[in-house]
Amino acid sequence: MNKYMNKYTKRACLFVMLSMCCLLWGCHKMDGPALSGPDVSESQKALIQAESPPKVHLKLTYSGKDIVWISKIEEIVASFTTLYPSIEIEMDPGREGVYMEYLKASKALNDFPDIMEIEEPLSFVKSGKIGIIPDDASGLVNDPLTYNSRIFALPMYSTTYGMIYNTEMFDRYQLTPPKDYQQFLDLCETLKKKGIAPIGIAGDDMRYWNYWINYYFIKDVLCKIPDWQYLRGLKKASFADECAAGMLKDFKLLFDKGYIDENFIELTENQLATSFVQGDIAMLYAGPMLFSQIQNTDADMSFSWFFLPDEQGNVMAAKDTKSYWALSKECTRDQQKAEAASLFLQYFYQTENYRKILISINAIPTTRQTVLYPSIEVQQDLLVNYRYAEKFSSLIGSLDTPETFNNAMSLIVKDYVLDMVSLEDTAVLLDSAWDKARVY
Repeated sequence: MNKYMNKYTKRACLFVMLSMCCLLWGCHKMDGPALSGPDVSESQKALIQAESPPKVHLKLTYSGKDIVWISKIEEIVASFTTLYPSIEIEMDPGREGVYMEYLKASKALNDFPDIMEIEEPLSFVKSGKIGIIPDDASGLVNDPLTYNSRIFALPMYSTTYGMIYNTEMFDRYQLTPPKDYQQFLDLCETLKKKGIAPIGIAGDDMRYWNYWINYYFIKDVLCKIPDWQYLRGLKKASFADECAAGMLKDFKLLFDKGYIDENFIELTENQLATSFVQGDIAMLYAGPMLFSQIQNTDADMSFSWFFLPDEQGNVMAAKDTKSYWALSKECTRDQQKAEAASLFLQYFYQTENYRKILISINAIPTTRQTVLYPSIEVQQDLLVNYRYAEKFSSLIGSLDTPETFNNAMSLIVKDYVLDMVSLEDTAVLLDSAWDKARVY
């Protein structure tokens, strides 16, 4: 009898112990972050559930020129490392000079980051510095950078360009956005006759030259020859060709007519926003990232947006993706680092986190999952018009363009529109700059 009692007692004790273990495990699990939902991958669940996950150190380098962008990346990293305390992220904002030159210098000094914002990913892929994005993260976005059928970089967001105009000024003079390109020129002439500078440009910032160049590149070149950059790479097209020369002449006309006032050519972006708010200029051609800066300068400023049409009244929109997330090859070869870096990318694109990024810079999402976000009225109008516009992505400065050519073209075109070099010489200089630029 004692023998059987001992046996049953042992079984009962074992049952109680197992029950207590299950209860404690269940309580421990409930104390952690939520492990359900479409944004949570298996690797995330595994790391959250791990009893004592190993410490992982990652270095993250990103563009440090824009204060809003810096703050949002810092915010994402802070919340990520709070959720995953076993992952340490060393933040490295590239504030010195041109960001891509900063990144190249890091590579030369053997101080290459694990995770990086990158603007020219394909050249780094071909040089063997960037690794393949892990599967958990690679399927989150549309239009990732692929090479030899493998995914190497993920677009952070996309943006576009258009005309920002002073709504109050337009209403005062009973002006309306143009329905075709000739109406745009007529609008500029009307403003000029009223003593108002029609257009300002942040000429001190090469990006603003690139915005204008790409508008005319779309209107005069891509609409006629969509694969022009490919043909230029084969030397079957030239900047001396009729369509490319027309692009240059159309842009120069804005300066010759005084529609882009010489007094507003060498402004910085901050000065441009200030001049616009003060009513010194009626319009400026830029991206929606400038909306926040205008509002920060004058919260009561009333402004609107239109896409600049072509001669036939077609609405054309640039689809510009300048920034990508990429991982170093060394990072992807280290299993722990690769898993941690993949977790960060997944976290960045999670709806609630990604929405904050989009709001901060008025960007267009690149995720496969639809992400809606509250925005100011001008941004809402932009997004609606963008949805129905014909979009062009083979821009000057895109992955179809040789590395370093973008800035070279902006400088050459700037000299041309300011009458420092002839049209013929400009075409020669541009062709030469293309041929000398390193091709991906």
